[in-house]
This record gives sequence, structure tokens and C-alpha cells, in this order.
Amino acid sequence: MDEAFIERELASFNQKELALAIEDLSHRYRQSLPQYMETPLHRAAYLCSRLPATSATLDAVFSELRMRLPTFSPKTFLDLGAGFAP
Repeated sequence: MDEAFIERELASFNQKELALAIEDLSHRYRQSLPQYMETPLHRAAYLCSRLPATSATLDAVFSELRMRLPTFSPKTFLDLGAGFAP
């Protein structure tokens, strides 16, 4: 994750408005509501509140995959089992 990019994106918002947007995203997440990120503020809130955990989770998953299946070489995102679930 490019921390310099995230810092540049966050620089144009004050901490109070970011905190309110983070609170809104968290509320939507807990209530299983759509998490639309229509505004630059909500995208910035996602960058600083949810993306780090999502990124860390993906890093852990892909590290485990490399350990367990060292010769596995996915060609597409669907090779990883992503896509529509029944």
C-alpha cells in the first residue's frame, strides 16, 4: 500500500470531517447497508479506515497461498475463486 499516496489524498480534508465520514462508513458496515463512496470525502475515509485492514488481510491470504501452493500461478482473478456466489 502506498502510504504517500494515501497521505496526499487525505491532506485536503480536516480531521473532523474525515472522522464523521469514517463514522458514517462504519455505521453502514455494521448495519449491512450499502457503502457507497460517492464523494471524495468518503473515498478518503475508506482509505484511512478500512483499506489498511483489507490490505493486511489480502497480504496474509496471498502469503498463505504461496506457502501452501508454491507452484500455483493464477492467470485471472477468477482463478482465485472470486466472482458471483450462489
